[in-house]
Amino acid sequence: MTNQNAIVKALSNPALVQEFVVRSPALTIKINDIQANQQQTRSTIYSPKEISLLITKHHSLRNINILKEFDIDPTEIMTGVACPDCNKLAMEKHPRKWSCPNCKHQSKNAHTQTLIDYSFLFGTNISIREMCRILHINNVRSVRRMLKELSLNRIGTTYNSRYCLESLRKQQNAPSSEGAFVHFIILD
Repeated sequence: MTNQNAIVKALSNPALVQEFVVRSPALTIKINDIQANQQQTRSTIYSPKEISLLITKHHSLRNINILKEFDIDPTEIMTGVACPDCNKLAMEKHPRKWSCPNCKHQSKNAHTQTLIDYSFLFGTNISIREMCRILHINNVRSVRRMLKELSLNRIGTTYNSRYCLESLRKQQNAPSSEGAFVHFIILD
């Protein structure tokens, strides 16, 4: 309380009021007391190693379909390769490199993050046709070359073959499920 003339009367539990109502001159003392109590409590109960073990022990993956969870139509998602430098979408594909029309940044592997993001939104398998659409590439040979360079596992042997993006997640140390930053943008 900042008003020194204010009178606080407890109708039922005066001890509770004394604990939570503090006048301005005593505020710094109260804050210091709270901090001291928290530091003592934290250091005596768990060490950092014990905390990490507890977190690891109680961690469980939460596999959700983000599109269904937030009622997003897949056609509402803008596609393209995000620039690693300025995060703008739709880098342009040139022979053996990506170029950002916005900041002129060039990258050889900017498409890997887009494929990881795709795996979080649409599933861990992708076809050549889907990859062409997501990366904005019209040349199927170029996509096949990328797939070969990425060493993705192939599922199937014919026209309907798909490529597994799980190994790409592991190569890039991406999170295994929720909590990943996704570069795709939802249209208004």
